[in-house]
Amino acid sequence: MKLVKTMSVSAAILCLFFVSTQSFASDKTQSISPVTVKYLGVSDYKPVVQIDIENTLNEELYFTLKDENGNALYSEKLTERKYSRKFQFNEVEGSTMNLTITLSSKNSRKTEVFNISNVTTVVEDIVVTRLR
Repeated sequence: MKLVKTMSVSAAILCLFFVSTQSFASDKTQSISPVTVKYLGVSDYKPVVQIDIENTLNEELYFTLKDENGNALYSEKLTERKYSRKFQFNEVEGSTMNLTITLSSKNSRKTEVFNISNVTTVVEDIVVTRLR
């Protein structure tokens, strides 16, 4: 019997990582700016996430990363057209990671919220071997 323990990101978050949301100046119901959140894997047993923002409307944006208790871990005012940043998170084994990314626009007063979390899954394989 082989027991494999894997850390994975929940299905909803996986969809978020690989799908970009788009913003168009003519459609006010769309997102603030094209945002891509990618799960890059682990480095030194710590998860790494890359966040790319394309500020097509040249708005003043506010980016905030908070933990599950609402404590601000990182905050930045964005004015450049293209923003890219990698974040590596400390993770205590056996605990869950639940982080919130908030992107707010000063001009349009719109806010987008993304959630990053992990899910532990256990996969058990049974191997049958013919002896003779």
